[in-house]
Amino acid sequence: MNRYDVVIVGGGLVGATLACALGGTPLSVALLEAVPFDDDTPPSFDDRGLALSPATQRVLSGIGVWPSLASDATPVRAIHVSERGRFGAVRLYAEEFGLEALAHVSLARDLGARLTQRLRRQANCELHCPVRVIGLRHHRAAIEVTAQRGEERYSMEARVLVVADGAQSPSRELLNIRVRRRDYGQTAIIANLRTGRPHDDVAYERFSPDGPAAVLPHRAGRCGLVYVLPGAAAPAAASLPDDAFLAQVQDRFGRRLGELSGLGRRSMYPLRLVVADRVAGDRYIVVGNAAHAVHPNGAQGFNLGVRDAAVAAECIVDAARAGLDIGDASVTDSYAERCRADHRRTIRFTDGLTRLFCNDWWPHAVARQALMLGVELVPPLKRRLVAHGSGLHGARSRLLQGRPL
Repeated sequence: MNRYDVVIVGGGLVGATLACALGGTPLSVALLEAVPFDDDTPPSFDDRGLALSPATQRVLSGIGVWPSLASDATPVRAIHVSERGRFGAVRLYAEEFGLEALAHVSLARDLGARLTQRLRRQANCELHCPVRVIGLRHHRAAIEVTAQRGEERYSMEARVLVVADGAQSPSRELLNIRVRRRDYGQTAIIANLRTGRPHDDVAYERFSPDGPAAVLPHRAGRCGLVYVLPGAAAPAAASLPDDAFLAQVQDRFGRRLGELSGLGRRSMYPLRLVVADRVAGDRYIVVGNAAHAVHPNGAQGFNLGVRDAAVAAECIVDAARAGLDIGDASVTDSYAERCRADHRRTIRFTDGLTRLFCNDWWPHAVARQALMLGVELVPPLKRRLVAHGSGLHGARSRLLQGRPL
């Protein structure tokens, strides 16, 4: 039976980021993924546009991925937030806060490719894919992981297990971790498109009772669309001819970017809040969507997962350097404690936005307008919003501070 210091279940963007963060250390790492890494369509390496926060950019720089990704990423120099049929708006400009950009937009496929390239050169990491984890068993000094590839079953031992296999995590179920779920009754349709006017590095989020429509600037003049609809209406919208679908989006979004055209492939993602009741335990930690799947309002979900990976890597590496058992409860509990405030703050923010903006009851409408007017006119509120979106707040790992592990 092979033995590893760290076994990461889930080779999506967050799991791969953590594996890269552990590169250059003496720790032996196994990364298990159900989808082949040479497949053109792994679930997390698709055409979605990811708004990478400044904190995420720092982490990617620290693990050596950002330099090769930067030329394909588009800076977001301004963000415009509005509500359909209402007068209020919030405008954020990077230069007002001394930032080069409020975020950078990268295709998930581009980021995934850079992470994979990095992992294939990483001497201390073995890739196991495609495999499914079908069993987890605790021993005194390790967790035994049983994996299946085709008809073959084999086992390995991990001093610490990292669960990173998504919102529907089978490994979380095997660990008997309960979750709190809330179905938002909404579905996000993701696509790329062209706009009649240049995006000028501006990202837009426009709210309505049916859900937000966000347009993110991409390279080569294209934009990414996140179009949220009631769940019952989404399949019909997704199957519309391109012209009819674009007309529907145009009606919701408006004409601030001119005529929408050139629609790319559409993908649908049902939106649910999923929160694990614990993110650490006996020889395991839980990161990314396996710990917390949130609404895409504010583009916080992936960035929160990257912060998880940064904190997890630091906890593990520091314990190893101190000669501690990296799977000991003091190490895994430290991860949970350091992430707790960030998790709560981000979940409250995204869930609160959804509750506030997806309700047309007049007290909510008045509260929304007051909130947007306050943020627009009161600089400290605007600074607080930008600080939250940047991910550079609260307890931070060395990677989030731009320092190596």
